[in-house]
Parts: sequence; C-alpha cells; structure tokens
Amino acid sequence: QHRPRRVNVTLYGADEADYARLCHFPGGFARALRGIRLLRARGIDVKLSFSVTRANLPHMERVFALGGELDVPVHIDPYMMPAVRERSLPFDSQSRVSPEEAARAALRAAGTAVMRPWRRGSFACSYARYERLRRLLEERGARVEETLFGAEVEIVFSAPEAQSGSFVTLLRDATAGEAEVRLGESVFRPEKEEETV
Repeated sequence: QHRPRRVNVTLYGADEADYARLCHFPGGFARALRGIRLLRARGIDVKLSFSVTRANLPHMERVFALGGELDVPVHIDPYMMPAVRERSLPFDSQSRVSPEEAARAALRAAGTAVMRPWRRGSFACSYARYERLRRLLEERGARVEETLFGAEVEIVFSAPEAQSGSFVTLLRDATAGEAEVRLGESVFRPEKEEETV
C-alpha cells in the first residue's frame, strides 16, 4: 500500500568474484541483482551506489554497463570507513581509494555522452492495466520516471522528443482511446556516444 519512492542498493563489485573477495559472501552478487530486478519489475525506482575500493576499481566500467542494462542510475561512492584491520595502516596501504582516483575512473568508465531532448508525459490508468502499459512503454524505449498510486495509477514517463507523438498514439490504441496522455516539458538526457573507429 505504501510503496517506497526509491530504494538505494550498494554494489561492492561487478561479479561473484568481487563479492567473494570483498564481502566474503558467496552468491551475494546474484542475490543483489535478483533484488534489483524484482524491485524494477514492481515499478520501484532503484539507484545503485558503487563502493569503490582498490580491488574493484578496474571493474567500474562493468558496473556502469550493468546500470544501463537494468535502467538504473549509478552513483560512485569513493568514501568508505577503513576496515578495522586497516585503520593503523597508511592510506596508500588501505583498500580505500582517494576521491580523485575514483573520479578519474568514473569519467573513464562513463565515457562521453551526448545530450538529447526527451519529452515528459503522464496519464492515468486502472490498476488492471498498469503492468501491461508500464511494460509497453519500457519495451518501446520510454522510461517510466514515477508511478503514483491513488484511485487510479498515474504514470509519468519520458520518451525521445521526436517519438513523443507516437507514444501518445500507442497509449491511446492500447487503452481503446481511454488514455488521456498529457505531454509536458522537454528535458535533456545523456546518451552514451558511440565510439568511432
């Protein structure tokens, strides 16, 4: 009944080996991914926080790619409390990385982005139609930004601006003309620029 607005999930690596090495928790990576997918399938907004260490720093690009696959933002968190066994060691001997090292790695991993115009839209639908319409939007390349639950379900989405009119038609057709889609402001979203050879 009272859904969370967002769930922040901390990842400690990009695969099971990272989790076994850093967390000493075999299977932890698969469980984290399963939880993220279950939350997304239920329309709950998720944000990934990646705790950067010297051991997982080389895998940052894979974490950004994972965020793209799951359609969730990734926040790089360079600050960690030193482990009890490391507190008496000099900084260079600890697992932590400096904020500057983390920022350089994040920029390399994220690559170059191009800002493209997207258009926000919203519409109300019945609870019975909600899952189908949410999946339809996501399958066609739109992003569901927010879901408000009341007497009806209000879905706020964004789509590439050039395609916003086709999403209005798509939603009207999918609801036999019942969906009253309201298009709103334009926003710019980063899209990773393809590397040219």
